[in-house]
Amino acid sequence: MLTVGDVVISGSGFLLLFLSDLFQAYRRPHSARLVSIFGYGGVGAALFFLVVAFRPAAIGEAGAIAEIGAAALFSLLLLYSVLVEIPFALRRLRPKGGPERRVFAGGTYSVVRHPGFIWFLGLAASLMIIYRDSAVTIASVAMILMNLTLVTCEDLWLFPRIFHDWEAYQRTVPFLIPRLRCGGRSSKGS
Repeated sequence: MLTVGDVVISGSGFLLLFLSDLFQAYRRPHSARLVSIFGYGGVGAALFFLVVAFRPAAIGEAGAIAEIGAAALFSLLLLYSVLVEIPFALRRLRPKGGPERRVFAGGTYSVVRHPGFIWFLGLAASLMIIYRDSAVTIASVAMILMNLTLVTCEDLWLFPRIFHDWEAYQRTVPFLIPRLRCGGRSSKGS
């Protein structure tokens, strides 16, 4: 039954993150901030419950270190992209009282438009490998699909209303799959 609870908790979290984006689109920054805290909290709680409720599969020591290390790395990258990079970038991109929000196109956001999704995908995949349990897999896949739905709605509908330069950013930075670069140029020669 935990899988259903996990999906409901994480679903509520992703729904709150969507609502937070709506508040941003309608220029309600204080409401957006408050709702996003609950949204991130819901998704984080679902992941926490998933980790503590199940017993990891019996694996060799080297495999366990690699799998847990991967999960830890993806967790840190996710926290960095979403909770560190963006808040610091916002201070630089829009002076207090400034009328327009600009996209932050540096750091991990210069590689793909939604790096948090990539790190979340890696974390969920790591948990599926670590636990090797159908309930963990079902909950993880459900959370991945909810996150994909959120970033797709953000990319197509919400962010063009929030950021005045979103369309230019879309033309220069890929959605979810990074471009291969050789010697500072993309593999397509552009």
